Amino acid sequence: MLSVAGVSAHSYWSKDDKKIIPANITSPYVALPNPPPSEKQTVSIAFENYGGPHKLQFTVTTLRVKAEVASVAFASSGALDVRRDDGTPFEGASWEKDRTDSSGGDDATHPVAVRSGFSLKFVPALNTFGGSAPEAVRASVTYPGLSEPVVREVTYENLAQGVEIPAPVPAGTADYFEKNLTISWSVRYAGLTNWLPAGTSVHEIYFTRGEPLTSLRQETLFYLGCKNAKGMSGEVEIVDAIYEEFADLDVRRKSDGKQLSYWKFDDAHEKASTSLLLICEDGDGNCQAWSGLFRDMVRLQGIEAKRVSIFSKRAMPDFCDQHGYPTPESIMVGNWGFSLDECCIEKDCSYTELRWVSSIFKKNYTHILDAVVRETPLAQKVSPREYILAQGNPHSPFHFNGHWICKILGKYYDPSYGTSKFSELSAYENNSLAGFFRDDGTLLSIKNSSDLDVFETVSE
Repeated sequence: MLSVAGVSAHSYWSKDDKKIIPANITSPYVALPNPPPSEKQTVSIAFENYGGPHKLQFTVTTLRVKAEVASVAFASSGALDVRRDDGTPFEGASWEKDRTDSSGGDDATHPVAVRSGFSLKFVPALNTFGGSAPEAVRASVTYPGLSEPVVREVTYENLAQGVEIPAPVPAGTADYFEKNLTISWSVRYAGLTNWLPAGTSVHEIYFTRGEPLTSLRQETLFYLGCKNAKGMSGEVEIVDAIYEEFADLDVRRKSDGKQLSYWKFDDAHEKASTSLLLICEDGDGNCQAWSGLFRDMVRLQGIEAKRVSIFSKRAMPDFCDQHGYPTPESIMVGNWGFSLDECCIEKDCSYTELRWVSSIFKKNYTHILDAVVRETPLAQKVSPREYILAQGNPHSPFHFNGHWICKILGKYYDPSYGTSKFSELSAYENNSLAGFFRDDGTLLSIKNSSDLDVFETVSE
């Protein structure tokens, strides 16, 4: 910036530093892209104007000033807390110039979240150089779908009030701005009419459909929910769109890109919640964790969702066998073979030999274990016919004492296996289960497609 002495009121130094252009100067200050380094010096300029060559000589006093945005905080009234997948907060402002992560990589932008329908408010912090602060700050905001930038100004003394723009996403709509809301900042000094660039900030914003119905705020829940339901408002379409993330059996954490898996390791039962699945090193969990993960993604959008446990009806304490003893049973998932011509999944795999039970027990069981019956026509092989594809695991277990799935808007979803949604529990059973067996291995039944052999309980 120059303080000009003796310059004609009809001319000023142009920004290309090459000529004097007629003008009316109302301020003793003129902005230059590269001001002279010394405080005072004489400048001589030769130029042609008004029909002949002229020479202008004057003294300038240079004052080097600069302002740049150092950080930008997000302060919307509808803001939601976003946490890392390990539950710890993102520290600092939503954008900080030159911020790096622990490995030295770019970490300038931290994610923020807000309920759709709320305006967005950004509060910048400036670094100023040269001992002079600007008079005003301007923000030019752009984001996808915007025809022209939204421009807001604030005086420097009121900078803490920030700049606010109208809600970019209508209420009741999920959305996701993937580091594509940008703000070009500029400043104006007293006595000047032109604005000087002061940097650009980039923001990543999640928009939830409504007020979350869960206290969990891990970023993966925001990311997979808002990304898949982007631009949607209907409850059913949002739920189904989020569930599509589970269909290809490749669900990944936002924090480290780790593919999550279902019962890939023997200790999966120890990771039975959404939080544990998102924080554990191996990314492996059981059906409680997976049903919780999908449930909490949906709840984060403000849509009611529950997970339910599925058991065999004969697992109920008041259901007894012919001797009056309770018959706890496990469910057999996937595709099992129940006859001599149905091979095991591997040539050397073990199988259980069973024989038909007498008609008196056939109401509840089709087979009964008989270790004595071997090479008889009644002996039958019972074994899985093929491995079951599950989340991140092509060789998931074949049976469980029960199974957790989700019940949302009256429909059933099984995120552990990513299968289709089902309108009725009987449809889920017929398409997902092969049969049931006693925990002690003595009795086994094949599911009856015409009857409901399972019940749901423990809705949470």
